[in-house]
Amino acid sequence: DFAETFTSRLPFADEPLVLAEDGALAGEWRWSGAPAFFADTGRFAGYRGVARREGDLPQQVQQPTGDFLPAEDDGLRELMHELRTPLNAIIGFGEIIEGQYLGPAHRSYRERATEIVRQARRLSDAVDNVDLAARLRSGRLQGEGTSDLSGLRDVLDEVRDEAGGRGLRIGIDDRAGDVRIALPSALAERLVRQFSAAMIEPAVAGEQIGIVVDRLDSNLAIGVDRATALRGLTEQQILADRGRAGMRFALRLVQGLAVMTGGRLDIGADRLVLLLPLAH
Repeated sequence: DFAETFTSRLPFADEPLVLAEDGALAGEWRWSGAPAFFADTGRFAGYRGVARREGDLPQQVQQPTGDFLPAEDDGLRELMHELRTPLNAIIGFGEIIEGQYLGPAHRSYRERATEIVRQARRLSDAVDNVDLAARLRSGRLQGEGTSDLSGLRDVLDEVRDEAGGRGLRIGIDDRAGDVRIALPSALAERLVRQFSAAMIEPAVAGEQIGIVVDRLDSNLAIGVDRATALRGLTEQQILADRGRAGMRFALRLVQGLAVMTGGRLDIGADRLVLLLPLAH
């Protein structure tokens, strides 16, 4: 049955899985998941995962509109607001130690403060992404207009400059021309920044990574080459490798937000590609 098929193929299916030949679930699906355990006993509880239909959705399958869980989304956004207050305090205290604003601090303390600030800012970005996802689910971002590529190009230039400070060489091949994205500029820029920064994070000094910006059917495609540390890894290993928790978390957020906006994240053998819908 469905449950048995689901659990038997998780945590990852290299081949698409056909659920049914007709009906709302008809077609090929690709599964990705991880084991879950009961908190009180530690016993295995099954798998938690996500499924992505291969190809286009059937016309009869209706997409959720965000009218179903407005109270839940509002509660989530309120929680995100509450999280920002202590995060901003942590960042502020860390910067005080890092900058020695209240007096001299030993180098080891300053280095630890720098790492605390970096991790807190990463968590703050994640909070912003969750808040953004809540707004997307509730439909609050629908109809906020389209955007051109000027902002995205500025983001990629900034990422290249930041990577250069780490000794990386980033080549950008922009073939997209003059197109518009069917997303607000702030949302599109956040997705591209999170995606490109996450892909470059595992790279080490001296590596060269290519970024390609092009049109693919009705989407804008931003492809980033795999760093050496990511070559040969499967989709599951890239998204679930505990050794690269920051990158994994960022890519999962990008993947979820991309799907919510009508795009997707494709994980290829040589590069990962973020697809964003173009305005008609």
